[in-house]
Parts: sequence; C-alpha cells; structure tokens
Amino acid sequence: MKTHTLTAKFYIIFSLLASVPAFWLSSKINTYLNALPETSILHYLSSWGFIEAPTAIVIIFFIFWILNNYLWKWLPIKKLFGIPNIDGRYEGELVSSFSETKEQNGTYKTTIEIKQTLTNITVCLYTERSCSYSLTASLCKNNNGNYELVYIYQNKTSAMGTDSDMRDHNGTAILGISENGNILDGNYFNNPRERGRYGKIKVTKVISKMKGKF
Repeated sequence: MKTHTLTAKFYIIFSLLASVPAFWLSSKINTYLNALPETSILHYLSSWGFIEAPTAIVIIFFIFWILNNYLWKWLPIKKLFGIPNIDGRYEGELVSSFSETKEQNGTYKTTIEIKQTLTNITVCLYTERSCSYSLTASLCKNNNGNYELVYIYQNKTSAMGTDSDMRDHNGTAILGISENGNILDGNYFNNPRERGRYGKIKVTKVISKMKGKF
C-alpha cells in the first residue's frame, strides 16, 4: 500500500513556477512604492530592496495556500495530482461486533465529516454514543490501484451515554473510496487493551458543508 504524499520534487517545481508571477507582481508593487514621495518610509524601504524580495516570498506562499485549499479540487488540476476529493459530510451505518440487543444487531447510524486539503486530511466520526477524531490520516493506494482512507482515531464517549460497554479508546479504520468519491466502505477495529471491538462502516456523501455534530 502506497501513501499519497507530495515529494520534494513537487515543492521545488512549484516554487520555480510560482516565482515567475510572484517576482513580476512584487516588481510592480516595488515600482509603485518607488513612485511615492522620497519622504515616505515605504519609498525608503523599497529603494533599499527591503520590500521586493519578502513580497515575492509572501506571494509564493499565498499561491500555495490557494492551491492547497481550493485549486486542487478544480478538475484540470485535480487530474494532475490524481487523488480523489472526499471532502464533505457522509451519513450511513456502523455495524459493531457489540450488540445491545438481538434485534438491534450492532447497527448504529453514523456520520463522518472529512476536511481535506492537498496536503492534509482530518476525519471526525459521530454516533449517538460517542464521537471520534483522527490522530493521523492518509490517502493510500492499494495493490489493486484503488484509493483507501486509512486513519488512526481517538474515541470519546458521550457524557450522556448509558452503554456500559462503551469507553474511551483508540482505533484504526480502513475505508475504501468509490470511484466518484461519494461512498466510503470498510472496516475498523479498536485497541484490544482498551476496548476489543471491531466492525464495518458504510457511508454516503450527502453535503460538502460541515456541521460538526451527529
């Protein structure tokens, strides 16, 4: 299984490409500042080159911020990176190895919210009994060439919960991602020293906006 990460080569190429518009724009700003009255502090700093270089660096960082948070989702650029966009709110069911009753059969309604950028993923899972959040999360490509969401989480039990089996614990989830990124389907398991449970999760994307709750 191969984890998706941006390589040093990407950052080098990006910096070289972004430096072209960055230095062009910073030179325009510098020209404007040089046209200010000589008594102006901005004119003085500009004439000594104290503004142009830092401005270019700030512009490069700003371009990367836009790419990291927004532009990577744009289809032509998204194809360049070749990763699925799973940012959004998903709803579905969690089937646990623990069942409160025979009729209940270990099935619980669940919600997953994923915040994704080009460089980072965070996952929050909500049920009526507890909520969990990712300690680390990655997009990985399996041996079949399909992407999976793999994350380690920490679970916090609801203060109002009455389930004696539920307690705070850590765990791992591996969820397969559908081709269009709208369905997550896979398995999870808890740390056996804290709560030795396991189960299945299947959720479908319902909206891109986060609610931060079940």
